[in-house]
Amino acid sequence: MDGTRPLAFTAVYLRNDHGYTGYLAELPGVSAHGRTIGQARESLRQLVALVFEEERRAVAEMLAGKEVQREAFFLSACHGEIEPGMAEQTADRRVPATS
Repeated sequence: MDGTRPLAFTAVYLRNDHGYTGYLAELPGVSAHGRTIGQARESLRQLVALVFEEERRAVAEMLAGKEVQREAFFLSACHGEIEPGMAEQTADRRVPATS
């Protein structure tokens, strides 16, 4: 792992005539299917990783060459509020242009 804390989401699995459909309550529009709950879980895990990877790539492309500020962003698990003092600000920096 790269030193970051894992994110926790709520996976929901619905039984249907063809097996299971899984989705994340916190990530609308992303669902995966499997004949077993285990297959649905693994399919969902792979799909969510792909969604985040693609989003990171698109953001990197959008920010290329621009001056940005990055910081850690935390939400309280209970209330969806930002936890006071939890944001760790990093220095302003220019994102390298993508090739």
